[in-house]
Parts: sequence; C-alpha cells; structure tokens
Amino acid sequence: MAEVYSDPVAVAGAQETGGHGLWVSLAAVGAVVIVLLGLVFARGPIVSLVPGMAGIYALVGFGETLGAGLRIHLGLPTREAVGDAEWIQVKGSISNVSDKPRIVPVIRISLADAAGNEIRHLNVLPAKDELAPEESLEFTGRFDYPPPTARRADVRFTDEEVPAR
Repeated sequence: MAEVYSDPVAVAGAQETGGHGLWVSLAAVGAVVIVLLGLVFARGPIVSLVPGMAGIYALVGFGETLGAGLRIHLGLPTREAVGDAEWIQVKGSISNVSDKPRIVPVIRISLADAAGNEIRHLNVLPAKDELAPEESLEFTGRFDYPPPTARRADVRFTDEEVPAR
C-alpha cells in the first residue's frame, strides 16, 4: 500500500492564521454585548436626554410599565339608589411615589363577579395629565344600573381611549 504525504497548507492553498480569526470574532461579539447591555441599563438617562428613544425602547420591550412610579389607592365602592335609579360609585386616589414627575394614564375601573370575572368596566380621564413627586389626585367612577352580580371593583391603568359622551 502506497502512502502519499502532502502538506495541508500547500494542498489547500491557504495560510495558517494561528487562531486570530476566532479571537477577533469573540472580541466583536463581546463589544456588541457590552454596547447592548449599556443601552439597557442606561435607559433612564438616555430617555431623559433623548425623549424620542422611549418609543424605540418600548418597541423592543424595554419600555416602562404603564403607570410606573404611581400608586393607586382604592376606597370602598358604594352602592346607592334613589327611586328607580341605582349606581355603584368607585372613588380612589393616585399618588406619585417616585422622585420625578410622572404622566398619569387613563384609569380603568372594572366591576367583577364573585369569581373575579370582569362584568363591566369604564375608563376615566385623570383630573391632571401629570403628577409631581409626592403629589396626588382623586378619581371617581360611576356605574349606572350595575349588574346585581357585581361583588368587587378593581382599578388599574390602561392605554385605551376614553369614549366620547
């Protein structure tokens, strides 16, 4: 059996790289990862300097949660009736618990049955569009002729519109 030996470099016509390509690729990937992490962790300062970036962060899933920095305080709902008219009134307040001004989103008030299923809701515009740090505002929602199965009220923020009356 005859053995043939040839130099692999000469056969392929290639040159030895010594593994430099691998290190260059790893360095490039590392640099991209560092830049991306910097963009994620520096979101606050970046958005405050360039407010238009908030939309880009939101598109990739890094936007602030709706109502971030705001706390909802819900009072006890009251069921009232006068003559044939009947309603449930829901009152509460919203406080800015952060150290910077916050936009107040639309308030969604919902009624739920005993199982926690939403049976009716309404959206309420806040009295102010923005709250300064430690500032609060009150809100009220009224459900005329509420379903008799309503057992509790829930309040949260929404990005839905308030229907015109």
